[in-house]
Amino acid sequence: MLGAAQEPLHGHTKISQLDAIARLMAVKSQFTLSRDVFDVMLTVIGTLLPEGHILPKSMYEAQKLLRALKMPYEQYMHVRRDASCLGKNMRKQSTVQSVNLLGS
Repeated sequence: MLGAAQEPLHGHTKISQLDAIARLMAVKSQFTLSRDVFDVMLTVIGTLLPEGHILPKSMYEAQKLLRALKMPYEQYMHVRRDASCLGKNMRKQSTVQSVNLLGS
């Protein structure tokens, strides 16, 4: 499975499937994108790549690959105060998701 993850995304790049997934998961986490937005992003990027690419088509496929490599996908709750849109004493919860790239 590790060999498959280190395989290039397509014939014209040296970027591996694992590297591409890690980069896209980092963007998902940084901008707190939903699963649906991430799936759409994968679909759009997939249409831009040459035929025969191995970029996962969905969040589910990306998570499945990471789990097989013993790189768990963890979900954290992030609580922040946002007085400008919610009022001074109200809290808004948003889900922040990340990938444990070191496997620890």
